[in-house]
Amino acid sequence: DFRILGAARVERMVTVFLDSMPKGLGELDAAIKASDATAVAFVAHRLKSAAGRLGLAKLADRLDAIEVAARAGAMAEIGALQHGFDALYRHSARLVEETWTAIAE
Repeated sequence: DFRILGAARVERMVTVFLDSMPKGLGELDAAIKASDATAVAFVAHRLKSAAGRLGLAKLADRLDAIEVAARAGAMAEIGALQHGFDALYRHSARLVEETWTAIAE
């Protein structure tokens, strides 16, 4: 909650999310292409946590599903979970930017 965390902390969370997610998504994509289930699970977990901290439930849920599939070794299932993922991330990032802008004003 913004009132509990304070503006400075929320701003830091938003900045870290927006700055680090593209790199993390690149790491996730590379791990998926390499069929490295362990790396996929690790990166998906990290990204899921970042999305969850900002209340991005749909993004966090999709990353959770990717993590679960990777831990089960179901790499083929991850391909289906990737469908529409880029659009979901872009939408989530736009929501974060718009919300932060509105709150910070």
